[in-house]
Amino acid sequence: KVTGFRRVLFRSLKAKLFYYFENSYEELFGTRIFVVEGDVADDAWHEDVREYAIDTVINCAASVKHFASDSAIGNVNIGGVEHLIGFCLASGARLVQVSTTSVAGERVGEEPPAGAKLTERDLFIGQRVDNQYTHSKFVAERMVLAAIDRGLDAKIMRVGNLGPRPSDG
Repeated sequence: KVTGFRRVLFRSLKAKLFYYFENSYEELFGTRIFVVEGDVADDAWHEDVREYAIDTVINCAASVKHFASDSAIGNVNIGGVEHLIGFCLASGARLVQVSTTSVAGERVGEEPPAGAKLTERDLFIGQRVDNQYTHSKFVAERMVLAAIDRGLDAKIMRVGNLGPRPSDG
C-alpha cells in the first residue's frame, strides 16, 4: 500500500519519467520499478527490499557539493557505495555506479604525464582529486573496481556536467 511520503516519491518519479521519456511507466511500478524510501548512508535501507528479486541497482545517489565542513559528502558518496556493494554481493544484483568525469582530476605540472589516459581499470594516473566531491567519487570507483575483483557484477558510468538542450531548455 502506498501512503504518505512514498506516494510523493511515486508521483515525482513518474513525472520525471514522463518528462524525459514521454511515458510514466505506470505498469512497471510494483513489478519492475520499486520506490524505496531510505538513506544509502544507512546500512539498514535495504531491509525493505529483501522480499523483491532485484537484479540491478542503479546508484545515482550523491552529495554533489564540492566541500563540506562535516562528513556528509563521504557518508553518501563513499559509505553509500560501500553499503550498495555489500547488498549487491549478497543478493547477486548488478550494480551500475553513476560517477563523474571529474575523477580525471586536474593536471598539475607534469602530473599526470601528457597523453596519459584514464581508463575503466586504470583509475589513478597521477591526477589531483583534491576537492571532497571528486575525491569521494574517486574512492567510490576504486571500491567498485576492487569489488569487481571479488565477484561483483558492476559497471561504472562516468557522466559529465549535464545541462539542458538549447532548443527547449
